[in-house]
Amino acid sequence: MCADWPLVTLKEAGVSLIDCDHKTPKAQEEGFPYVGIPQLKDGRITLDGARLITEDDFHHWRRKAAPSENDIILSRRCNPGETAYVSKEMNIALGQNLVLLRSNGEKIYPPFLRWATQGRFWWEQVNKFINVGAVFNSLKCADIPNFEIKLPPFDIQKRIANILGGLDKQIENNAQTNQTLEAIAQTLFKSWFVDFDPVKAKLSVLAAGGSAEEAERAAMCAISARDEASLNTLQTEQPEAYAELAGTAALFPSAMQDSELGEIPEGWEVSPLGSLIDIKHGFAFKGEYFSTEPTKNILLTPGNFRIGGGFKADKLKYYNGPIPENYLLSHNDLLVTMTDLSKAGDTLGYPALIPNSKYLCYLHNQRLGKVVFKNKLIGKEFIYQCLTTKVYRNEVLATATGSTVKHTSPKKILAYQVIHSKSGVERVFEQHCQKLTQTVSMNELNSLTLAKLRDTLLPKLLSGELTVTNTPPKANPPESDMLNAGSVPAEVIV
Repeated sequence: MCADWPLVTLKEAGVSLIDCDHKTPKAQEEGFPYVGIPQLKDGRITLDGARLITEDDFHHWRRKAAPSENDIILSRRCNPGETAYVSKEMNIALGQNLVLLRSNGEKIYPPFLRWATQGRFWWEQVNKFINVGAVFNSLKCADIPNFEIKLPPFDIQKRIANILGGLDKQIENNAQTNQTLEAIAQTLFKSWFVDFDPVKAKLSVLAAGGSAEEAERAAMCAISARDEASLNTLQTEQPEAYAELAGTAALFPSAMQDSELGEIPEGWEVSPLGSLIDIKHGFAFKGEYFSTEPTKNILLTPGNFRIGGGFKADKLKYYNGPIPENYLLSHNDLLVTMTDLSKAGDTLGYPALIPNSKYLCYLHNQRLGKVVFKNKLIGKEFIYQCLTTKVYRNEVLATATGSTVKHTSPKKILAYQVIHSKSGVERVFEQHCQKLTQTVSMNELNSLTLAKLRDTLLPKLLSGELTVTNTPPKANPPESDMLNAGSVPAEVIV
């Protein structure tokens, strides 16, 4: 049974609307983030692809609308009704066709507003006030304050915000951890295969008159980011780990040689990607089976690729039809996108690894290429990192076709020249990264479970179908109060 909470308008609840500047500042190579409609995703603000502006423009655009903690940014066009909350550390300027919703804190607990502007009842209000246009649907600033929401008692608002916010915080922590792990893999790849740090460490010692043994130790320091004292400790306390590190250092040569790409480690090669991998086209799934209702079968699109590389579960495309066996993707399959709808080709040519999921089946759709490996010494992590480098990115854009929609092809991608060893350095790199990837996959799976629970609880808590205990809300609820094995948080009474 739903709770008998009053319906009030946003205006009656003390929520003010602050409009944006109706113009766009000039973009810069570096600067301060200016958030537009594409940065509003799944209730959060992502700075991926955000326009950068000068400091003067940043302050000018914030003079009227300066987003503050717990403000809600609402899109009026393109995706009218889409909302995202402003976190404490977010320092941004507001883009065109966006407005701020801000609670005065008297009737609406500010963190609760984030959840009140999501869910079924919110979208009923959006549809009630929507203005259908020839090109874009939109919302009027004059109408938004008249949106109605159910208003629980203030203490219940706090508990609801605490429960949903606790789940969402754990999802956010998982994402931040994964970003750190991905950055570690990128740093290792750059050190070994771009800057050739272990080789240069050996060269430096030998050039100074050092011994071959000292050169090997220098390479071990470069690989492990340890100094000599720490390396001695490792040798004494963890001899097996020291021996493994020494074995890795031995795979790197102690000299450089010329190549068409400049100096590379002696004995290494420059080869086209096509000598290491193939790229398999996706399947043209029939539109008659596309579904507006969620299904377990997900048709992947370029929209599921992050700028810079990586998978994102935004705006999933559902499918409810026959599936050719060879186009059902598996966990950790490596894909590359060959089409991008943006003029800048934001995701064109970038890679993504298929995440682990208990709930979803991912389908290999057209305009996405699946990487098939030819060389057993070369693994997914090495190719993934190759497909995120600036040199590769520049070549993809330089050879792309199309003005509005950007295209590349397997032939163009496979022509890209990569530097690789013949001694198995890539396999060692793969082993290092697999440990990181396993943790990333576990975090992704945990986040999917948490999101599923959050999205299930949201409408039930907002309607009062589920009630909460009188236990005072915790500022920072421990993990045990949120989710360990898919259970409902302890403060919720079913």
